[in-house]
Amino acid sequence: MELSHIDTHLVEHCNLNCKGCGHFAPLAEKKFADINIFRKDFLRLSQLSINVRTICLMGGEPLLHPQLVRFFELTRSIFNNSQIWLMTNGTLLLEQTDIFWEKCSENNIIVHIPRYPIKLDVEKIKRTARKFRVEIDLNRTMVHFLKIINMEGNSNSTKSFHHCRSKLQCYFLRDGKIYPCALPANLHMFNKYFQKNIPVTEADYINIHDDVSGTDIVNFLNSPKPICSFCLVKWPAFKWGISKKRQSEWTLTLSDKFASNLNLKRYF
Repeated sequence: MELSHIDTHLVEHCNLNCKGCGHFAPLAEKKFADINIFRKDFLRLSQLSINVRTICLMGGEPLLHPQLVRFFELTRSIFNNSQIWLMTNGTLLLEQTDIFWEKCSENNIIVHIPRYPIKLDVEKIKRTARKFRVEIDLNRTMVHFLKIINMEGNSNSTKSFHHCRSKLQCYFLRDGKIYPCALPANLHMFNKYFQKNIPVTEADYINIHDDVSGTDIVNFLNSPKPICSFCLVKWPAFKWGISKKRQSEWTLTLSDKFASNLNLKRYF
């Protein structure tokens, strides 16, 4: 059995806090992944004979984790043939010690930087990476983020699911559960901060520590879930910026609906 991609948080919070962050980092409390839970979950994936092509260690901002390099070593020891990405906004890279860079190199960690319109000494980061023989993957600058939540919960779940799959494939592992995407895995942060009650049910994830097979997991991830009715079928775009922690950063507003009715290019 093979999964193309597994995302997992090493840190909930972030030092940048992008407006409308799809992982709700601006709303998160300060929290770091427990390496023992991480080990248990990834060993279980291996025991299920699931080959994961790309494992993405992310957040929040993973460079904030004080034990970060231990996660590199552990992930590589369990999934020797997988591509391992460290997903970082890059702002803290030049503050890292030689040990960080050496462990990236030893464990063949690809440092993936989704570029934001912020000041970042890219050339110095590249020089440092070359010095330690670490691969850097830089996205083109992201000037827009997307709203995804339909508070009314009345989206066509099948259409929502297939639209999402046509753009993304971001299976998410959290505390022994695999979710079809980051939304249900991290929605508790949105619910708590804004005192909402968007439901995440047992039908929205699969527990890898139950009596399940790799085939069960792959089949589960390839069909719509109840949470899909709370995801917009089309995603309004907005200019990147720093979050002010307003609900409208994540949810549809009257102005979004008005733009849609005028057929403006607000949806991706």
